[in-house]
Amino acid sequence: MEIGQILCPGCGAPITLMQGQKTGVCEYCQTSFNVDDLNYKSEAEKIKIQMERDKAEAYKKRLEWENEQYIKDQTQYRKEQKRRERHQKRPQSVYKLTALLFVLIPMILIFIAARTIFSNNDVVNTFRSEHSEVSKVPEIVYATKIEQIPKVTVDKINRDALKNAGNMYTALYSNWYVQDEYKLTGNYLVSYDDGSGNFLLTIAERTYIDTKVNKTETTYVAFRTNKIIIKDDGTTNISGTDYAKNINVSTYLPRYSGGSASPSSLVHGWFSLEELYLDCIMPIEKSYHINVSGDLYLPDDVQIIKSESTVLSSESEESKEKSEPEQTPTKESSKPTA
Repeated sequence: MEIGQILCPGCGAPITLMQGQKTGVCEYCQTSFNVDDLNYKSEAEKIKIQMERDKAEAYKKRLEWENEQYIKDQTQYRKEQKRRERHQKRPQSVYKLTALLFVLIPMILIFIAARTIFSNNDVVNTFRSEHSEVSKVPEIVYATKIEQIPKVTVDKINRDALKNAGNMYTALYSNWYVQDEYKLTGNYLVSYDDGSGNFLLTIAERTYIDTKVNKTETTYVAFRTNKIIIKDDGTTNISGTDYAKNINVSTYLPRYSGGSASPSSLVHGWFSLEELYLDCIMPIEKSYHINVSGDLYLPDDVQIIKSESTVLSSESEESKEKSEPEQTPTKESSKPTA
């Protein structure tokens, strides 16, 4: 309960006393006091202290105002000083630009006149045509057939694909086992008809067996290598770091002995080569043709081409099949253009 106020002996600030309070500390100047030892100041002393405090506050405000005015004056002075310096430098810049123009304009006129004279000189034109070298931009040739790619390069790409396929994580249910490790199925070489690029798909397969019902499932995975360029010396631009990663598709093996697919039987790839073809090649919007090695899927509505021959129509193919023995070279197909 408040009983009154006293003035701080240090700073003169009012201090509220609670009932029974004898000692305390000023919250403004941290001066400790004892109520019994204080001599209460008269009203005149209180007024005097307040006047001194107001005077000090007014002096402080005046100093702040003077400081602000000084800063403003200094800023204005610097701006004026910079303006004067720019004004002094401007005539020098104009003089330099004028002198430069007086030098450049005659040189340009002389160059134009000399060019006109020499361009009409038959001797100069003859010498120029005999000794000029036309710079040729090397043409980029993308592989359109698998036979164009060195065998060692194709083997390297396929080995890396099989290695990466074996490193993919697989989780099998208790009734499933791996019957065979990944083996090479074949290659698709897809080439764009506008010559803008190509890519090689390496297809690998693996067989799984359900030991409880003695059924097997085969999945196919694809690995893509982009933009295979054939150089003048017959080599390619592919190095050991250019092989693309796998086209990852997760799937589940059916649990023949237990019903639907098991979440713990996670494998990779497609269950048929047709599904792989539809997902990896059919979505391509550009016009393209395909060269195939191995026993891979090709739709019936595309033209089948012998690797070493030109495009054959369906009638010419039938006549050749009747007249020549059946062969198994690599195949090539062309996407129908709309």
